[in-house]
Amino acid sequence: PSVVTGSVQVTLDGSSFLKRVFTVNLTGSNQSIGNILMQNGDVDASGEVDAVDIDEVIADFGDTSNNPSDVDVSGEVDAVDIDIVITNFGDTDQ
Repeated sequence: PSVVTGSVQVTLDGSSFLKRVFTVNLTGSNQSIGNILMQNGDVDASGEVDAVDIDEVIADFGDTSNNPSDVDVSGEVDAVDIDIVITNFGDTDQ
């Protein structure tokens, strides 16, 4: 098999996390991308943590189903989830 080298873009996106796109320079050997900070709280997957996300988490408060509002994945939508969304309020996909 041929070895791919050069610059590539990597996209991380999932669940209630904001999308992150970054560039990695592949060298043909093992590649470390380091630590990537993923901001959480985009419950409605709009690309921004905004008032709609806060409203959704508050509306789902107490829910124990597999709910995107459970941003800390504790099994219940609770005050910690509200705090996470409020803390990341205004953040957008990058």
